[in-house]
Amino acid sequence: MYRIRSGSVLPLLFMLLLALCVSGCSSRRGDEGVAIGRQVWTSRNLDTDRYRNGDPVRHAASEAEWHDAASKEEGAWCWYEGEGENGRVYGRLYNWYALSDPRGLAPKGWHIPSDREWQELVDFQGKEQAAGRALKSPKGWGSPAGDEGSGGFCALPAGSRNCLGGFFALGRDAFFWTATPSGDFEAWNREFTGRNDAVRRVSVNKSIGFSVRCVKD
Repeated sequence: MYRIRSGSVLPLLFMLLLALCVSGCSSRRGDEGVAIGRQVWTSRNLDTDRYRNGDPVRHAASEAEWHDAASKEEGAWCWYEGEGENGRVYGRLYNWYALSDPRGLAPKGWHIPSDREWQELVDFQGKEQAAGRALKSPKGWGSPAGDEGSGGFCALPAGSRNCLGGFFALGRDAFFWTATPSGDFEAWNREFTGRNDAVRRVSVNKSIGFSVRCVKD
C-alpha cells in the first residue's frame, strides 16, 4: 500500500510525513525506551544490521536468499519489498533465527522479550481483546487507530515476509516476534490488525520475517 515507486512523488511525501508523525517514538535502532507498567520497552521497531558483537546480520533481499537463510537456520533481515524508504518508517523485518542468535540482536542493556514478557505487556494494557488500542500508534493505521498519548509503544502496521520470501499486510497489520519457541520449527508472536483492537498470540514458522521490539534488562 505504501511502497515507494520510482518517479512517484506523492508516496514519498506520505512516507516522510508518516516518519515525522512517529518521530516522538524513540530512535530507529530502538535503544531508547518507554516505561509501561513494570517494564521498559523500545518505542520503535528494531533497525540494525549488526549483532551486538559487530558481526553483520545477513541481508536476504531476494526470495532465494530469504529461503536459503531459513534452510540453514541462519539469521536474516530485509526491508519490506526491499525498499529502504519502508525501513525508515517501519524498521527491518527479521527471521526468528536472527533474534535467537547467541551473538545477540538487541542493543546492550536490552533483550528480545519472551512470550511471558509480551503477555505481561498485553495484560497491563487491557488484555488480548483491547490492548491494541493502547499499543498501536495513533497515526498510520486508518481506523481503529491507537489512542493519542496512550503510553508510547507506537506499534505501526509494518507487515511481514513469509517463509518463501513474499511480503504481506504493510499498512494493515503488525507482527512482533517473541524470543520463545513453540516447537522445533515454530515460535510465538504477537499480531495487531487495523480491523480491531485485539492482540493475538500465534505460533508461526521461525523463517517468517517480523518486526522486533526490545525490553530493558
